[in-house]
Amino acid sequence: MTLGARKAVDEFAKLEESEAGVMKYTGMARDEIKEPGEAFKNGIPAPPGQN
Repeated sequence: MTLGARKAVDEFAKLEESEAGVMKYTGMARDEIKEPGEAFKNGIPAPPGQN
């Protein structure tokens, strides 16, 4: 259990670090960065004609 929790915390820290880098270089706010990420989690629909 402890190793699983530790891995989750480490992965979350990597995500936060990556988001900070994107914010720094693009000038985007955190909520603007998270929005496209949610689309990937939910599955992006295929463009028309590619279903």
